[in-house]
Amino acid sequence: MRNKEHRSLTLLIAAIAAAAVIGGAFGFLGAMLRNPEDAPAPAETAQSESGESGTAAAARILPSVVGVRAAGESEQDIGAFFESSGSGVVIDGRGYIVTNHHVIAGADRVSVTFADGGESEAAVVGSDPRTDLALLKTEKSGLTAARFSEETAKVGETVYAVGNPGGGDFAGTVTRGIVSGVDRVLVTDDGASFSLLQTDAAINPGNSGGALCDSGGAVIGINAVKISEIGFEGMGFAIPAATVREITAELLDHGTVRRGALGVYLLAEVDKSFAVEYNTGIDHGVVVSPREDGAAANAGLAAWDIITAVNGDATDDIAALQRAVFALDAGDLVTVTYWRDGAFHEADIVLEELRDE
Repeated sequence: MRNKEHRSLTLLIAAIAAAAVIGGAFGFLGAMLRNPEDAPAPAETAQSESGESGTAAAARILPSVVGVRAAGESEQDIGAFFESSGSGVVIDGRGYIVTNHHVIAGADRVSVTFADGGESEAAVVGSDPRTDLALLKTEKSGLTAARFSEETAKVGETVYAVGNPGGGDFAGTVTRGIVSGVDRVLVTDDGASFSLLQTDAAINPGNSGGALCDSGGAVIGINAVKISEIGFEGMGFAIPAATVREITAELLDHGTVRRGALGVYLLAEVDKSFAVEYNTGIDHGVVVSPREDGAAANAGLAAWDIITAVNGDATDDIAALQRAVFALDAGDLVTVTYWRDGAFHEADIVLEELRDE
């Protein structure tokens, strides 16, 4: 939905690695989560219990946290090789593991180290740079799957970050903090905005892909990024559990994440100052330019049209427009309201599939 709308995420903050999240109308649960009878019986419920200690939470989540190592040929230096390490979380006892995309990006070989010290090669089922999530599959079965919380994270609740900071020497490290904020919107260099959980639990290199869990040991997020600029302390971010479920389901079913798109470049947000400067006639909406032969162009939209609503839902800014479209699938028919030449117009647009080029 923008020029460079398909580029990999690069957060506009100093961070350990790029990460972002996005909502979408993906299958809420994949086969591994839709069929609980096929998965090992959970040891405990996912409900948080305020009286439980950190040791109890750690005991429940640690068997489900793994180390992830990736290696491959460097894209920057021909003939050179790279190795990276991070963490992962078992989401299905049959060997499915979620981690961050940036942990395994460009790798030819991926291996997993389990909580019991065992190791196994892993195949990449699918990876999504936009949300910084990847789904792995190992041949080892009978693993302990983590429980993902279905409750909404609350500011101030105690949480634990679990992973392998620094690699195997510090495997199974647990740090404690609180949920510092929810729905923290971070913006990528191509204008996409995504919602993350914020925590002050210590997140270090190698924690990427590990669990952020509540006091009941249920995963509320997958650790992904922290602000590391001088003067900032204790600002880490995690991909919410609901997003993880959605993305891993799509990766399991299709190996990729399919998203709808209007086929437009997002040029600017209209506010009062913009309206005065450019005499737009309205003080809200998103200025767009349709891509040639894209869905919006075929429906009659033109450069400098201002989109103000999708299916009747206001899109006063870029984030709102993206949420409205990314909540739908390619092929869906939407009604777009736009402003042109002093009047509102409507167009019915069949969403195209978001391109990766």
